[in-house]
Amino acid sequence: MPKNILIIRISALGDVAMTIPAIYSLAMKYPESNITVLTKPFFARLFVNRPKNISFVFFEDKHRSFKGLLGLIRQLHSKDFDCVADFHNILKSWIIDLSFRLCGTKVCMVQKRRKERKRLLHGTDADRRTATEPFINRYADVLSELGLDIMPMITALPDNGNNPLPQCTIAKDGKRWIGIAPFARYVNKTYPAEKMREVIALLAKEENTRVFLFGSKDDIPTLSEWQAMAENITCVAGTMKIEEELSLMKELDTMISMDSANQHMAALVGTRVLSIWGSTTYHCGFVGWNQSLNDCLWTDIPCQPCTIAGSKQCPKGTLACMNNIKPETIAKAAINK
Repeated sequence: MPKNILIIRISALGDVAMTIPAIYSLAMKYPESNITVLTKPFFARLFVNRPKNISFVFFEDKHRSFKGLLGLIRQLHSKDFDCVADFHNILKSWIIDLSFRLCGTKVCMVQKRRKERKRLLHGTDADRRTATEPFINRYADVLSELGLDIMPMITALPDNGNNPLPQCTIAKDGKRWIGIAPFARYVNKTYPAEKMREVIALLAKEENTRVFLFGSKDDIPTLSEWQAMAENITCVAGTMKIEEELSLMKELDTMISMDSANQHMAALVGTRVLSIWGSTTYHCGFVGWNQSLNDCLWTDIPCQPCTIAGSKQCPKGTLACMNNIKPETIAKAAINK
């Protein structure tokens, strides 16, 4: 049994969140093994209630240069890892992988399955509606190749451990709590703002309902404008640390999210996620942990999906995949579990 295991996933926020079920399953099934995760310092804060045999090496700005990467490789080799699980599969991780392979250390890498991606984007109608294996399961496959069987995976985070989930700072008031994370990195993964405003207005009119708006500091002007529509709308963007956001998400009845990091953060703490899909669909492998496909809202038009991870514009210029989803449909789905 490997004593020291290195797992590589440098970015991004949602992708790192998706690795946690597999990493925690590994740590809990093999408590005598030491598991080191190579990631960025900010992303390590996602690892709430983590088992005590998980630690980190941080990929920092100084490691972006080739000289800095060599320094990181020397640091990693000083830890005498028995095997390496590359959950990222990018150029920087390839270089790290190669350095270990040259020393005889076993390395396994997550497969991006580019042929499957091509079929999803350019194949027949049947191909485009055939789901690929979720990435959460692909991470388990990597560990299996290393001789580390973690199936079945855990279905919830442990109750205690390092970096404990803090107590929610907002007192529960007996109302239905609905969170909304209305933005994504790419336009064609984001429900149109004027329509999302309608969704929020509809939910705010529901009795015994409170709406929380999540986002980045850049989103605050828009979210503050929406907050002003009703007293039961609260913008929490820019007011909480990531651990505090997770604790609030845990208290929600439903989180409405795009195909973005927030769906994976909410799923991580066991909250139901109503996910909205545009240029991407759940067939691409990015559904949140333990989430129901019945809670994936999409229009099922022939041009979906047109991208795997998002792009800057709609190829047809209509964004019909998003515009065809009615605000009433989203609001109704959110309040009817």
